[in-house]
Amino acid sequence: MDVTVKILKLTLEELSDIISTAFYGNDYMAVDYQGNPSTFHDCFEDNVAQVLLDGGTILVTDQAQLDGDTYGDLPKYVDNDGYITYKVTLEDILKGASTFECLEMIQSIFNGDGDMYTGWNLFQIIVFGDLIYG
Repeated sequence: MDVTVKILKLTLEELSDIISTAFYGNDYMAVDYQGNPSTFHDCFEDNVAQVLLDGGTILVTDQAQLDGDTYGDLPKYVDNDGYITYKVTLEDILKGASTFECLEMIQSIFNGDGDMYTGWNLFQIIVFGDLIYG
């Protein structure tokens, strides 16, 4: 039997929760957004989520890169500090997170059991297509 997982939609609160869990206190990966959210929120993570929901792009910077290696197929560039920065859309998140492994990570985040490493692993799969930094 073949079974597939496909995440179709994430709400502002769900996206913000994932982003907050993945990036708060994370010295290995950073997030920012391009443009302005259609609705400005007091919380940075809510603004990142809003930009995604508005069809915009967020920037995920790999601050743990190894010798300039790049991974995955997402658009990327070298930023001013020499780190690889990936351009990520909501569609990239929905597609990248549509695995059983990622669904378990997302459920762990939503029920409060996930931590920064859970979110970091989730974003590695979304951005790189695999866990690079075990």
